[in-house]
Amino acid sequence: MARPSLWNYLNELEPTLLVLVGFVLFVFPEPATSAFGAGLMLLGASWWVYEWGVGSVAVSRLTGGRLARER
Repeated sequence: MARPSLWNYLNELEPTLLVLVGFVLFVFPEPATSAFGAGLMLLGASWWVYEWGVGSVAVSRLTGGRLARER
């Protein structure tokens, strides 16, 4: 079984960066940046969950509706 390359996880980079930048802005002691940072963290987290759902549907279609470990 071949290990997946880092290119397979490239779509998870953008939401992770949004969460990290949002956290830095949230910690910065200014109300406007804290609110903007909280919004970025929420957007990044929702994007992350969306990408996770899309990936699981794609894996399900590739395996014929079965999980990969059931094969």
